[in-house]
This record gives sequence, C-alpha cells and structure tokens, in this order.
Amino acid sequence: MSAGARDWYAHLGARGVAREVAAYAAAEVSPRLAALEFERLERTRAAPHERFEVDWSAARRTITASMEIEAGQRMDLLFKLPPAFPLLAVSAECVRRLGASPQQVRRWLLGIEAFLRASRKSVADAVVSWRDNLDAKFEGLEDCLICYSILQPATGALPKKECRTCRKRFHGGCLFKWFNTSGQSTCPHCQSIW
Repeated sequence: MSAGARDWYAHLGARGVAREVAAYAAAEVSPRLAALEFERLERTRAAPHERFEVDWSAARRTITASMEIEAGQRMDLLFKLPPAFPLLAVSAECVRRLGASPQQVRRWLLGIEAFLRASRKSVADAVVSWRDNLDAKFEGLEDCLICYSILQPATGALPKKECRTCRKRFHGGCLFKWFNTSGQSTCPHCQSIW
C-alpha cells in the first residue's frame, strides 16, 4: 500500500490539494500506520538474535537497529518515519558504520530505501534484511592476529591485508605498526617475507 500511496501522492497536480492530503495523512492515517510498524517491530524483537537489537520511539517516529559486530563495537541504522507517512518515504541513515566502507553502507542504504519504496514490505522487513546482510558480511571473519580483534580498535576497519603464504588477514594499521616495531617486513603469523 505504501508504494501505491506515494506514487499517487507524487502525481497529484494541485499544490493545495497535496498539502491537504498530506495534512490529513499526518493527522489520521500516519499514526495508525506507524503503530502497525511498531507492532511488526515488536514481533521482530520477539525473535531473539544474540547480537541484534531494535528499538524505537513512537514520539520521535524513529527506529534504531543495532548490530554488535564484536564486544563493544556496534553498527547502528536509524529509520525516520515522516509525518505524512506513507505518502512520503521512510528515510534510513547509518549512524555508526564500523567495519563497512562508506560505499558498502551507501549500497545498503540505497537497497533499503529501494526495498521500502518499491515493495509492500514493512520497516521491520527492511530491518531484518539489513541484519541478514550484516550477518553475511561478517560471517567467517577471523581476528587480526596482531590486535586480536575483527574491527581495528582505532578505526573500526576490517582486516583486509592478506599474507600470500598463510592467507591470514591483518588490519593495515596493525601491520604498519608491526613492521615499524619489529624492524622487518615479515608476516606476524608465518614469518614469511611480506
């Protein structure tokens, strides 16, 4: 329904009519639809996921989805329901993007917005889709053997520098520090020449 309502609203010709429709939607329709979205989110919260949380504020009309990448390191996504929802699209922004490049986050956000704009899916469905994408991204990653963390503590980067011999991955900053302090350019794990 949301996609059809937005399409209809976008093609309204008269500004005065569009303003009146938006005011009516904000007063009568949007609060009920927002309540339905929050109910769907409650069902999402009822299906436990060990590293995932979703919270919302009905007064601010915001939804925050948080995924713990590792202890104390979270990635947060903020959804905002506009006053004239569903006539205007839900917006999404990444508040904290640990372990993902700006391009990856942008692709996720564009995907989420396209998902919400073009389908009959709810915000809860988009939240679950984002969580599943994060699970897939971080599944099977090993800790950097220098700092013993998936996310570099200083920058939140993933270990991307791979040794050609042992195939272990390290954070670029950790390797730089390792090379400087050891005085040699050997792999911290297998000691082969980098």
